[in-house]
Parts: sequence; C-alpha cells; structure tokens
Amino acid sequence: MSLPTRIKIVEVGPRDGLQNETAVIPTAIKLQLIEMLADAGLDVIEATAFVSPKWVPQMADHRDTLNELYAGWENYQAHLIEALTPLTFGHLALQAAPHLRSIGQLAAHIVGARARWLHTFLHEGGDDLTPLAEYGGLDQPTPTAAELVNGLHTTWAVLAAALDRWSADDLAESFTRTRHGETATLSRRWVIWHLIEHDLHHGGELFYTLGMHGLPTPDI
Repeated sequence: MSLPTRIKIVEVGPRDGLQNETAVIPTAIKLQLIEMLADAGLDVIEATAFVSPKWVPQMADHRDTLNELYAGWENYQAHLIEALTPLTFGHLALQAAPHLRSIGQLAAHIVGARARWLHTFLHEGGDDLTPLAEYGGLDQPTPTAAELVNGLHTTWAVLAAALDRWSADDLAESFTRTRHGETATLSRRWVIWHLIEHDLHHGGELFYTLGMHGLPTPDI
C-alpha cells in the first residue's frame, strides 16, 4: 500500500465542534480558541458557519467572528508591507535555499494569487488588477519593493470592499473554472479561506527568509 507524501489537516472544532454545545459560547471565547489552534500550528481552521441562527444558535455570531478574523488578516497585511517597504532589489533576491522562491518572488506570488482569484475568477475590482494577476509567474521579472507594496495595497482594497459588501448568500455563491483540464466549482467562501491560508503560508516563508539573512522581521 502506498502512502501519500503529504496530508492536509482541516480543524473544524470552532464550527462543527461548538455546534454541539448547548450553552451559547461568547464570541471572545471562540476567537481565543481559534487563536490557540493557530498557535498550535494548524494552518486550516474552519472558524464558523453561515447557517440560520434558528437552527444553529451557536453560529448566530458568525459575522462578528469573521470581522475579528478579517481584522487580524488586515494586521498581517500591514506586517507584510512593513517588512517589504525598505528592501532593496538585492534583498528581494535572497532565498532560504536555492530551490525555493526568493523574498521578492514570495511577495509577488501573494499579490498575483490575490489578483487572479479576486479579478480573474470572481470578477472583482477593475483593470488595475489585470497586470497584478501576472505577478509571480515563472517568466515574470521580480517587481520592486514599491511595486510589491502597491500590489498589496491594491488587492487588499478590492478584498476589503468585497468582504464588506458580500452577504452570507453571496459568500455561498459558487463559480466554475477549468484549469489543466480539470473543472472545479468553488464558492466565494472557499476563495476567501484559501487566500487567508495562502497569505499566511507564503508570508511565513517570506518572514523566515528575512530572518535567515539578518533582516528585520515583524513581531507577530
């Protein structure tokens, strides 16, 4: 029997687990649980569910829970910008290992993924996202630190506006794409969770590479 070389662990305690509790748990306690799970090293956490409070009273505060998580995501965005702003082109070329992305490529990969998911897939934002969707491509030059920071600002503005506008029904709406011959149907909610984990994963690589080379890293 062959075993997979990699597995993905999805923590569903804050959603499925808490739904079974009879006493309503305060939002602050739920957020503390989510933070502790993240500190334990879990990358993918299902934090809440968009369901009717009539049927699942425990999830009645889903909007408050998500607003706090989105605020944390915005803080992470600020840390990325803080780290990238002073970097020279030489700094952006630094790598943790020869086979890994450089600091500049990691940042470009974050910006490019945001632009592709938001604009190319979900059709959010304007034409200013079109060139950003090319960031991180194998044949693309590494942008400057200023260009990367501008890309983070631009994609975040579109993302924040969408999150503020989308209702629970909007988040549940699905879109279909075909890539590499495979067709997938994905909801706006899936895209948001994917972008969160993508930012955290590759941002973590970026901060680690900065630290390896003695460059300042944010205290997060």
